[in-house]
Amino acid sequence: MTISELHDLFLGSTGVTTDSRNCPKGSIFFAIRGTTFDGNNYATMALERGCSYAIVDRVVGTDPRLIVVDNALQTLQDLAHYHRSLFQIPVIAITGTNGKTTTKELTNAVLRRKYNVLCTQGNLNNHIGVPLTLLNIRHDHQIAIIEMGANHPGEIAKLCNIANPTFGLITNVGKAHLEGFGSFQGVIQTKSELYRYLARTGGKIFINPNNQFLMTALRNYDDIVNYDLDVISMYPDKAMLTYRWSRGTVETHLCGDYNYENILAAITIGIHFKVAASDIHQAIADYVPSNNRSQITKTDRNTLIVDAYNANPTSMTASIRNFNRMECPGMLKVAILGDMWELGSESVSEHRTIVETIRNSRIERVLLVGWEFCKSTTGLTLPETYRVFETREQLEHFLQSQPISNATILIKGSRGMELEKLINSL
Repeated sequence: MTISELHDLFLGSTGVTTDSRNCPKGSIFFAIRGTTFDGNNYATMALERGCSYAIVDRVVGTDPRLIVVDNALQTLQDLAHYHRSLFQIPVIAITGTNGKTTTKELTNAVLRRKYNVLCTQGNLNNHIGVPLTLLNIRHDHQIAIIEMGANHPGEIAKLCNIANPTFGLITNVGKAHLEGFGSFQGVIQTKSELYRYLARTGGKIFINPNNQFLMTALRNYDDIVNYDLDVISMYPDKAMLTYRWSRGTVETHLCGDYNYENILAAITIGIHFKVAASDIHQAIADYVPSNNRSQITKTDRNTLIVDAYNANPTSMTASIRNFNRMECPGMLKVAILGDMWELGSESVSEHRTIVETIRNSRIERVLLVGWEFCKSTTGLTLPETYRVFETREQLEHFLQSQPISNATILIKGSRGMELEKLINSL
């Protein structure tokens, strides 16, 4: 079966799925293989649960609705690429070490004020999620926003070849996934694969001209749109980021001045696509973050800054510095920091750098949790107000036996630490 023929089947379906637990009637199941599972084992089950066809790369039965291909994942990607090629709409690719999801959501909020926008849902930003997103493009969509994530070299280039973006934005580059990238230079090289794709295909790049790493990565490509730096940041010591623009002041629901560049990106893209200025700023003012990304939560006893979706040395340092600047009159300032994952051989040194950063701050109590923080603090003399825990469960028991009250608390750690589970103890 050719991709064109498969696309005809797709057009007559209700969509695609890679999860045999979610099989809408009339959908097409793709049997994707993972490190611990083989989707081929669930293909017959998917048909029984409502799928009209199942794309497999291993013979698993005689049902005529089982379509055997060389590689189910590659076929999904090829189908998505073919489908995207049928639409002549702007496709904006967003990647970066930190802030890509927030930038994507802010940009989506802004562009929706004028256009029918397809936008990556959640964090479907990898080699499976991007194709699934592209297959949702419909003829009434006017713009698509595609988030792209990576933790190994070559992955952004692969996603660009699938999605064919016509516009692109790298939020920033920082120390993350060093285990996969090998070095900070590897991060820059991989993220800038987006720039090289757009330069080769004649696309346009949105960029912060003050970011020297990104400006260097441009390699003299000149079809760029600089961020609108006339928007002025204000009140960096406040919990909620507030900024000034030509007609007044906008108070957002975002905490942390590290979100300022994300806002600038959304404003710049909105201006480029001729969204009215008043609509741009209202969209940003109305946006409320979710999924434990820079969320402020009030409990009966404390105010929590929950930024526990992910963490790396760059974002952790930015969060600590922002929290250090915040004014919290009459309240104790407490930081709960969890391990940063996927740092490879740099892990101990990077965690120790974070400890030194916070020791030089005005944060009064510090609770560190995870094996990496345990290793990095071995042999260090810590202040009496610092505690280190091997596991989140140990910290949870501590918080229940010695509750914290009347405090502003920063909660920051990698996704696998699941620090949001501490909220009920605070």
